Amino acid sequence: MSNLESKQMRRRLNYCKKIKLVLGALIVAFIISLFSACFRPTKTNEIKVGVIAPLTGNVSKYGIGALNGIELYIEEINAEGGINGKNIKLVKYDDEGVALKSIDGYNFLIDQKVVAIINATTSIPALAISGRAFDDKVPMVVAIATANEITYDSKNDILFKNVFRMSITDTSQGEKLGKFASNIIKAKTACIIYSPENDYSRDLKESFELESKKRGIEILGIESFSEQTNDFRSQLLRISNVKPDVIFVPHYYETVSLILKQAENFPIKGSFLGADGWSSIINLLNNLKLAKDLHYCTVFSKDEPRDIVEKFSANYENKFSVYPNTFAANGYDSAKILVVSIQRALSKNIKQSDDLKEKIIKELKNIELECVTGRITFDEFNNSIRDVCIIQIRKGKEEFWGKF
Repeated sequence: MSNLESKQMRRRLNYCKKIKLVLGALIVAFIISLFSACFRPTKTNEIKVGVIAPLTGNVSKYGIGALNGIELYIEEINAEGGINGKNIKLVKYDDEGVALKSIDGYNFLIDQKVVAIINATTSIPALAISGRAFDDKVPMVVAIATANEITYDSKNDILFKNVFRMSITDTSQGEKLGKFASNIIKAKTACIIYSPENDYSRDLKESFELESKKRGIEILGIESFSEQTNDFRSQLLRISNVKPDVIFVPHYYETVSLILKQAENFPIKGSFLGADGWSSIINLLNNLKLAKDLHYCTVFSKDEPRDIVEKFSANYENKFSVYPNTFAANGYDSAKILVVSIQRALSKNIKQSDDLKEKIIKELKNIELECVTGRITFDEFNNSIRDVCIIQIRKGKEEFWGKF
């Protein structure tokens, strides 16, 4: 091989070495950038928050009200610049109040990569997904469901640390109403009419009965009915015969309205009491004539004399042309505490998406915030702590009786 050929060969070898080095560096850079992208929060102009609610089906009234409240708050916060200049995008799923569809909705929202979920469905669908959210460490705010097990699995002693309830539990409502019957109505005797087939009705019955007995109220009778019935005359006859001071009816407003209308035909002199399932019952009680006023507890009244309530009620009526109900107020407040928690979490040093979710959960746990439904904090089981509103129905009209 001549000297010229030898030099040309060396040049080719050096060129190939340089090409390999450049290609190697490019490959390493690509791998590093790909690895970094996987563990860096996605930089977009929006923050996705999921909502599961029954927007069609038998309990759509609850879900639509809650979603209206959620959307109202999100519109207000986006109009103010969102969170750090990013708008909040609601990703919604209609579960129709069915547990299996709620699970489908949860999986859909996870695929959509939401940072948190507002669970605005009823108790049975909510129970179906709270454990899944716990396993996935997804922040979840429960807007309207009241079953005790949603934030705490008592059978296995597991607290769902990432699930927070805005609505008031069945146990807490039953206890407060037992206290109200004793301290305010001055009842000495009571009867209960409930559905053992309904978790909500059964849990309320048990807590009211226990609290009433603690306070010296004698339970004269416990009447039960099937979920399929619409005839309560035999139960009401037995209640009228024992003449209780208080009749506790723990069920939803559609069923309760039938009971109250049939009660007009019996000489019942006691006061009827109910829980938050009575919300919106006034629309079904035309010209009701009972001996005494009706009372039920809830977390919201548009007539409560606070500026924040007045502003929310006016804005809601202006947007939807109806007065807000309890579900709307809980939806609004659920959105508020979640957004504030996201804002506070993002002010910390966030390295990856899972870190953001963890920080949102910590902020929710420590939150103390003035809301439409009261000043909100959470107890050791992640249930909201606050007084309830007592609503009085007198002469066909609802009135705000007071906080209790």
